[in-house]
Amino acid sequence: MTLVGTVRWTFLALAVAATVATLVLLLWSMRGRRASPELPRSDRRRQTTAHGDPREALALVGDALAATHNPRVLLPVILEVITEATGALATTLIGVLTGHFLRTRREPLEKVAAMFAAGAVCIIVGWAWNYWFPVNKALWTSSYVLFTAGMALELLALCYWLIDIKGYKRWSVPFLVFGTNALAVYFLSEYFVLLASLVRFTRPDGSQSDLLGLVYEKLFASWAAPVNASLMYAVCFVLVWLALMSLLYRKRIFIKV
Repeated sequence: MTLVGTVRWTFLALAVAATVATLVLLLWSMRGRRASPELPRSDRRRQTTAHGDPREALALVGDALAATHNPRVLLPVILEVITEATGALATTLIGVLTGHFLRTRREPLEKVAAMFAAGAVCIIVGWAWNYWFPVNKALWTSSYVLFTAGMALELLALCYWLIDIKGYKRWSVPFLVFGTNALAVYFLSEYFVLLASLVRFTRPDGSQSDLLGLVYEKLFASWAAPVNASLMYAVCFVLVWLALMSLLYRKRIFIKV
């Protein structure tokens, strides 16, 4: 079985399993259980966790589980999850199929032309579809899938033309550093943010901030406009992780699964 076939059947099996689990959960939730009086979500969260506590995410999960006895609450959640999962799978498969296409023996310029054409079609269709089914990243709507896939194909075609055909490679080294350890930088950066949120500081007015919030306030927001401060903070965050990943790249340490 080819790589594309393996990925296709794997995602199909996961989708079927998720659908079966969802149906079972829905049937279980529709049993004749009497709903107890529910507090507003914000009240339940205040009773469960303190403001800014990282366990707030667990409280939200608890809210969702507590709502499973009410089909009218659960059904929209199920539909939202199905929409997100379907869109995410579509995005993943588009990337897999594009990679498979790049490995074919077609002429390089033919590959570039095909990606540019496919990207333009996806952008046009996604933008037109936006008027009926809005582009929404949070829900991962089909219009979002098409529009972002089109943008990605256009950018990939441009990079393929510059790097593989024209040979302009020096400017792409930072992307190479991130790409060779993509899983490592994603996991470590997210884990670092989680750990930094556990370090709390109390401001003079009594409110609290975590470590990264304090860095943002003292080093950026104290002298720059909010928009510029946010941009500079994000750029510096990326540069810090680029420096760390460069160490692994120079040592030829590549973390893979």
